[in-house]
Amino acid sequence: MLVKDIIKTTCKVLELADVLEYLESLDNLEQGTITASQDGASTNASTGNSTDTSASDTSTDTTASSDVTETLDRLLVALNLVNNTLASQYFEINSCKKISNTSGVIKYSSVSSSNIVDIKKVCSDTDVTQKFTLLSDGIHTSAGNCKVYYTYLPEEVGISDSIDYYLKLSETTFAFGVACEYLFLIGDIENASVWDKRFKDTLFAISRPRRNFSLPVEEWY
Repeated sequence: MLVKDIIKTTCKVLELADVLEYLESLDNLEQGTITASQDGASTNASTGNSTDTSASDTSTDTTASSDVTETLDRLLVALNLVNNTLASQYFEINSCKKISNTSGVIKYSSVSSSNIVDIKKVCSDTDVTQKFTLLSDGIHTSAGNCKVYYTYLPEEVGISDSIDYYLKLSETTFAFGVACEYLFLIGDIENASVWDKRFKDTLFAISRPRRNFSLPVEEWY
């Protein structure tokens, strides 16, 4: 999922027309620049002439007003809040780090530069599970080469980034959460509660265990 697309969907559900128009103008400018470059390359290849395909041919105004910029900044803050909530409460982001542990204490910073949510397990380099204790100075476990399995919070994302670590989550569901957090940020608690319920109801439907149904065997005579 592209961050820009999540923000655009949020703008649609909250009817933030000015921000949506601005983001779409950026898309149009980007597409126009790509098309111009492709056309120029095609012309050069067929004629051997050098053609100026600079973005100056595109007259679209992509200057954002201060209101649009402020709203977009708040939407990005809201999106990052939702991203952290999803990673810490609903969908774990897992990773593994191989570490040479000579002292029996592994510093958390050696495992990851991201904010670690939980240490799931520690194994030897031959995949034998090791006992470990989490203390303030790090992970205490047997010395030697090992693998640390952990979950973590994602880094802050910007408008040009993508979020591709939630397999079950749709762009629309993510936008419901962003809408909720954005409304909380601007003090619209009543409407924020409405979107919060829609967001959590959708997450519950995604994350709840699916029931297995067995159909009776049909007998044919």
